[in-house]
Formats: sequence, structure tokens, C-alpha cells
Amino acid sequence: MDLGPKDPQGYYLIKTTKDRVEKIKGSLNNVELIPLDDENLIIRTKSRKTILKIIKALNT
Repeated sequence: MDLGPKDPQGYYLIKTTKDRVEKIKGSLNNVELIPLDDENLIIRTKSRKTILKIIKALNT
């Protein structure tokens, strides 16, 4: 998973499943979780450092 460009409002976005988010709860400081449906959600933050930490946690 690579870091892409920010959205028009200046946020980094990651689409993932809810069960993967449960595994990395400790890394979810200063983020907004946006539900898409029963299984998926979007992790949204303006912090590059935070989003890189989340990507690293999701890849392990």
C-alpha cells in the first residue's frame, strides 16, 4: 500500500475493512473513521506521519 495524493480538502485517505482496523486500534490517534458499508470504512487524517504509521501497521 502506497501513500497517494491528498484529497481536495487536504486529507489522506485509506479504504480498509473494519476487522483490519480492529487490529491496529492503537495507531488510530488523530484520525476520522468513515463507515462505507457493513464491512468497509475509510480512515481519514491530515497528518502524513499518522497515515504512514497506519499503512505500516496494516502491512504487518
